[in-house]
Amino acid sequence: MRSMTTFARHQATRDETTIKMEFRSLNHRYSEVNCRMPRWMHPLEDRIKKLVRKWHERGKVDLTIGFEGKDMVATGFRPQTDAVKGFLGAVDQLKREVGLPGELTVQDLLAVFRDAVLPEQEDVDIHGFWDFLSGELEVLLAMARRHAEMEGEALRADLESHVTNIESILNSIENRKRDVLPQQKAALKERVMSALDGTPLAEERLIQEYAFLGERLDITEELVRARSHVTRFMDLMGESGPIGRRLDFLLQELFREINTIASKAQDAEISQMVVEAKGEVEKLREQVQNII
Repeated sequence: MRSMTTFARHQATRDETTIKMEFRSLNHRYSEVNCRMPRWMHPLEDRIKKLVRKWHERGKVDLTIGFEGKDMVATGFRPQTDAVKGFLGAVDQLKREVGLPGELTVQDLLAVFRDAVLPEQEDVDIHGFWDFLSGELEVLLAMARRHAEMEGEALRADLESHVTNIESILNSIENRKRDVLPQQKAALKERVMSALDGTPLAEERLIQEYAFLGERLDITEELVRARSHVTRFMDLMGESGPIGRRLDFLLQELFREINTIASKAQDAEISQMVVEAKGEVEKLREQVQNII
């Protein structure tokens, strides 16, 4: 079991070039990878994201990559003359058509149009550099995964405690059902006979009505299915790979069965137990949202 919340930092040097990387991940319904890195590395972005998803299947990932070295230092800066002329022309047109006062200074230009001046980078063989980058990125991702597994083990202990509580509540509901169901059936028979008020009714029809109403009070099937979901939940926690979505689906099914128990049981004590069980399921769902 792995948590989506994890962190790792890694640094390595080769041939006078140092790579610095930082990995952060938070829970997210899907996989979202955001990369902050030098502009010249953008052609490698798809490869980087693919490698990240290989190690970290779900979560909102922020990956920062930086380099230091003679081949990674900008040697100068180049004005983007055509782009700036186009920008200024658009600003002048806006001023004329809307009637906006004021003048645009160099400081204003650089603040709102950051691509007005760009660094000139020495040519870098980025595809050849991928060998170095990918190897060190694997190290970083392995560190993040180990941290995620540690967090996952802490989550497992918490989940198991809530599951144990649910099992205990289901057992209590089962015991209460055994005590209260005969009483409910007797009261039901009395109400049926009272409603008839001496009106003759065929014995077979009376038995059918009594059986139908008695079945509406029986929660045996719901208890069996609820226990089945709990067992499957525990089994899933022992499996490898992404399990968060399947755990969440099981909790939805478990919540549905517990709701049905409350509506069918018609007993104050069982209703109170159901409220406690729902609280435990909600705590499980909150934690499961953070599991890959």
